[in-house]
Amino acid sequence: MNFLACDWDTTQYLVFSQNVFDPLIYYSHLGPFVASLTLFLFIFFANREDYLNKLLLFLIFLFCTWSILDLYLWASDKGENIMFVWSILIFFEILIYATALYFVYYFIEERDFPLSIKAGLFLLIAPIILLVATQYNLQYYDLTNCEREASEGALWEYTYYVEALFATLILAQLIYVAFSKRFIGRKKE
Repeated sequence: MNFLACDWDTTQYLVFSQNVFDPLIYYSHLGPFVASLTLFLFIFFANREDYLNKLLLFLIFLFCTWSILDLYLWASDKGENIMFVWSILIFFEILIYATALYFVYYFIEERDFPLSIKAGLFLLIAPIILLVATQYNLQYYDLTNCEREASEGALWEYTYYVEALFATLILAQLIYVAFSKRFIGRKKE
């Protein structure tokens, strides 16, 4: 297939091109990126030695990296680069959720995960690490149209389920704390 027939624009500064068909994509990626980077710098220069701050800095770093990589997918004109970036994006996605879960737990409990929970989280993430370079991650790059997209494999569906589980656990922790503190506050009165 002739790539010039797709009329793709070349990328400038990794994320800017005419391939990004809707300006809303820039707002949804660059706005949160700039806000997160500002928060990152503020925490970094204020108190980067605190363990909770280190976790938050790592979470922000992961999110900023994911945001730029995802925006690159929209802007890029090179199929091989899109395929590579898309294949590593799965690491950043699962690490964002796992780090957020760990951050919330550490913030609430003021202690590290027990070893059993760490082992369970590792077992959930291990298939993603082991299968990232296989067809279970990305099956192929579709050259039959000009959509510039890869065909995701079953690993992505698995990752979405694990991310949903992590998000549910985060929400459950927050709800538990909200109700337990309210209940404890009533008992003391």
